[in-house]
Amino acid sequence: MKATTIAVAAMFIAIIVGVGWILAMVPNVEFITAVTFTAGACLGILKGTFIGIIGIFIFSATNPVGSGLAFPLLLLAQMVSLGLVGAAGGLIAWLPDKRLATRSGRLSLAVAGLLLTAIYDGLTSVTFPLFAGA
Repeated sequence: MKATTIAVAAMFIAIIVGVGWILAMVPNVEFITAVTFTAGACLGILKGTFIGIIGIFIFSATNPVGSGLAFPLLLLAQMVSLGLVGAAGGLIAWLPDKRLATRSGRLSLAVAGLLLTAIYDGLTSVTFPLFAGA
């Protein structure tokens, strides 16, 4: 990888962690997913996946509300989910710009966001009770 690509990836990871920390105390508000999706769209599928996994790991491990290291399955579910979000951003970037400017293009982005949110919520909602023994 080029040094500039590494620097941009590091900046995206820093933004993910920073945005997570800033909004940690605000209920039901998070921009980590949006930043991860944008990273994938800017840098491609593999780098977006990497950024999502590393970004959520660092944020979750250092979360001021409670460290994700205490719940390894939940942390793994978060990492898998955000990796998928980064990959989806890379996939969406393959679409021509004109396609995204149409009504159907915007609808596809909305559906992608809904599906990725459902995957994230589903994985994290299932893993926490498994770890807690419920």
